[in-house]
Order: sequence, then structure tokens, then C-alpha cells
Amino acid sequence: MSDASYHTKPGESSADPHSTPSIVLFMFGLLGLASTLTAAAFGLPDWTKLGAATALLFLASLAMFVLEFERQRRLAARRTGTETAPE
Repeated sequence: MSDASYHTKPGESSADPHSTPSIVLFMFGLLGLASTLTAAAFGLPDWTKLGAATALLFLASLAMFVLEFERQRRLAARRTGTETAPE
């Protein structure tokens, strides 16, 4: 659990409690991807619905990763006094 505005060592970001929901969503997305591929291989009729839910999980995890990155960037800018407008 890091109070730093950036992570200096590999793996430190996964210990950050703010990253946990996005990592969990990403893992569920991987599980959904495996399930979707299995359902498609067996020819189940509703595998596309499972694929859509999987895509939503991946998009949600990506959005949370981006939001966490922006939060960390704003904290770093506030601490160093170099606040800039987002690109």
C-alpha cells in the first residue's frame, strides 16, 4: 500500500488498493473470454451475449485503469506544483 504518487518498483502498483477493482474486473474479463471461446466452440446459441458481457468487463477495467492513472497523475502534479491541463 503505497502513498507515493508513482510506483518505483515493478509490482508495486498491484499492491495499491485503488488498483484492486480494475485488476479484479480484468480477471473476470479473462474468465469471460475463456467462457466465450468455449461456448462458441461448442456451438451454444447465446455465446454472443456472453461475448458482449465480456467486452463490457474489459472496457470497464480499462476505464478504471485510466481513471486511476489520471488520479495518480493529478496527485503527482499537486505534490510537485506542476499542474498542467489534461491532453
